[in-house]
Order: sequence, then structure tokens, then C-alpha cells
Amino acid sequence: MHHARQHAETRIRERRHRLAHEAARLMAESGIRDFHQAKLKAAERLGIADDASLPRNREIEDALREYQRLFRGDAHTQGLRQRREAALRALVFFADFDARLVGPVLEGTADSHSPVALHLYTDDPEAVPRFLEDHLIPAELRTRRLRLDRERQEDVPVWLFSAEDLQLEDEADPHFNAVTGAGPHALVIVGERGTLLRSDDDGANWKRLPFPYKGSMFGVLATGEGRLLAYGLRGNVYESNDNGGSWNKVDSQASVSLMGGSLLEGGGVILAGANGTVLRRAAADAPFSLATFRNAAGETPALAGITAGGKGDFVLVGDKGVDLYHPQ
Repeated sequence: MHHARQHAETRIRERRHRLAHEAARLMAESGIRDFHQAKLKAAERLGIADDASLPRNREIEDALREYQRLFRGDAHTQGLRQRREAALRALVFFADFDARLVGPVLEGTADSHSPVALHLYTDDPEAVPRFLEDHLIPAELRTRRLRLDRERQEDVPVWLFSAEDLQLEDEADPHFNAVTGAGPHALVIVGERGTLLRSDDDGANWKRLPFPYKGSMFGVLATGEGRLLAYGLRGNVYESNDNGGSWNKVDSQASVSLMGGSLLEGGGVILAGANGTVLRRAAADAPFSLATFRNAAGETPALAGITAGGKGDFVLVGDKGVDLYHPQ
């Protein structure tokens, strides 16, 4: 019995070793950055379905260092040095946010696919995007789930940008954030990094169009014949009168991200965003008025959507749930 248990434990150790090295190879050659994804892919390739044989992240990191030492040599050392030097400058740049270096650059396993990752700390969720925009740094907002401990997880905002000729994140395929009909057979998509696409054949084919703002647009509305209104990062609102062929910036009076919008009667629009921000204009050519929504607890939630309710009210959704908004 004792020998059988020893044999079983030896087999598990061997499988863990094989899986750790296969996962490390996949991370090094395929650019996979998620340890769990690499484990599962390695297990599938090796035909191992035993969860007890899955290696710990630290085992994969050790195998990844060994792989890089054997197969990448000086090129890996030089690339890691370049990223660490960039990280030092970034830590100084973000010093006001108590910046900390984390991830592969800190651990020494970074390769050409690895971003320089910093954790920033602030009580104001708009402080980081405001800082980036003040320094004319185009960045994209994403969300990542961080494990705080064995029981707690939290979704946190992640801002991606490139500097010093380093590709800090894979930006080959920008996220598309919204689509709207724009007339007979016409559709328009907006997304990250000033992405603007239009289809004139019901979505069968798409053409990329220029957009004047290089940040994210989170929504787009068709406000009339040939008229479009796009809204997004840092209160940016743009309007087109020729179905997206050209755009003019609209004074929104807001400086926070706008993430939801809805049409009103008579060509009007209502938009909602961070810090309880609500923008409203009564007609197509009217200026926007700015208001701040507070819920029953006195909070100003990050609003992700807004639509008309009954009796002149609006339904709001966001990080604090669902609320009714009564315009003054």
C-alpha cells in the first residue's frame, strides 16, 4: 500500500513537471499571459485530465525562466533590461499614485509579449484618466479581475498605453463598443482608439473611416437623417451630419467618461456617465445641460446606461444598481 501511494505521488510529480514545462513553452512561444489558460491548454495537449497534476503558478514561472535562459539567452536579458528601465521611469512618472511594479517584468519572465504592469492607488476613479489626458497620453480602458486573497476578487479598471516604442499591450484588435443603424442598409460601429466603421450593405462589408479623437467612444446614436452622435472617454462628444463622413466636437460640459445614451423626442439626447453625470439636450441643435444624479444613499454612481421610463422619469443602471432619475 505504501509503495503504491509512493508510485502514485511520483507519477503526479512527473505530470506536474511535464505540464509546467509545456505551459511555460506555450507562454513563451504563443504570448499567453494567463497562467490558468496556459495550464489548461498544456493539459489538453498532453492528454492529462487529472486536476491534481496541474502545476502551481510558481512552478510555471520557474520553468519559464529555464526556457528563456536556454532558448532566448542574451535576447531575453536585453529585452527584460529594456522593460525594467522603462518601468523605473514609469514609476517616477506615476509617483503621485504610489505606483508599484507587478507582473512578468518584476518576476523576470517578461518577453516581447509582456506589458510593463503597474498598480496605481487612488480614491478618485477619474484621477488616472485625467492625469493621462493632461499629459496627452492616449490610453484605453479595460477591466481586469484581481484576486485579493483566497476568498475575495475585485474588478478593477486597467488603462493601456504604449511608450518608448514598447508595445505594452497587444493592441492589434481594438474592442468595438457600440453599433447603431444609420439609415437604409447603413450601420456604424464605434470603439477603442478612435475606431469608426461603417457598413452600407446591412453589415455584410465594413469600411474603416477616420475619426478625429483617438480615445475610446463608448456609444453612438442616430439622431436624425444622416446625423450621428458619438460619446465616450473624458466627456468627449462628436457629431456628424453626413453619416460619419466628417465629425465636429460638441461642448458637452463634462470631463468624465460617458457610457450610456438614449434618444429623446424632437431630436434630443440624454447621456449618462461616471460620477453620476447626466447630460441632456432638448433638440438636435440645442446645447447640453449638465446635472449630477445622487441616489438615495447620496452616492454618485458610475452610470452605464439610461433610457426613458414613465411620467418623464428615466431609468439609470450602473455600479450601484438600478435607479429612477427625475430631471429638475
